[in-house]
Amino acid sequence: MPAVFQREPAMRGRYKIAGKVIEVNSLYPLVQAYCADFRTEAEADFAVTVTPEELRYEQHITDREWKLEGLEPVAFPPEELEITAVCRLI
Repeated sequence: MPAVFQREPAMRGRYKIAGKVIEVNSLYPLVQAYCADFRTEAEADFAVTVTPEELRYEQHITDREWKLEGLEPVAFPPEELEITAVCRLI
């Protein structure tokens, strides 16, 4: 297993999306920057925490989709996989 997928959640932020406050616990800062326009200090309605398993799952799903389309799978950076994982978890 690549070391890049062995991190623990280190970043935390709260974002108001669709009328709900969601606490996002992420491994990398990119997803926090991606959600920055929605940042709030309000109490969270619920939280999502990205784990290395979610990143592996996102890569697996992406590989499968690319193969179904007749394309060679691409190893996406974990920071980008994390954005997709957060969207799926929400």
